[in-house]
Amino acid sequence: MIQVGDIIKTTYSGPYRVVDVIEGCTCPTYLDTIETDSPPPLPPHMHLTCVRPETTFRGSYRPEELFYLGGYAFRDDGRIISVEARGLLGQAFGRPPGTLDELFIVGSDTGPGLQLDLL
Repeated sequence: MIQVGDIIKTTYSGPYRVVDVIEGCTCPTYLDTIETDSPPPLPPHMHLTCVRPETTFRGSYRPEELFYLGGYAFRDDGRIISVEARGLLGQAFGRPPGTLDELFIVGSDTGPGLQLDLL
């Protein structure tokens, strides 16, 4: 389970500190939304709002400090994988077509400043 305060990275970016978690979403992919009148839902997945680990909480986070990672789900083998089946993001970073992005929990920050308060 990913929690507020976890330090994460993906196969293409990071590290980030998680400041908000939304679980159980079934929203379709962005591309399906713009290419299809009735986009199919994705399997249940989570959306994460993050900041860089060194970002200091000053009562709120500025919009430019926030990063959004979405479409990740836990697999039975414990891995956290993108549910976006086409793996298009991976292709953008030079990985073979169909390669899914993976998310890794690399630590935890239990210090102050984990609240999410957007300006």
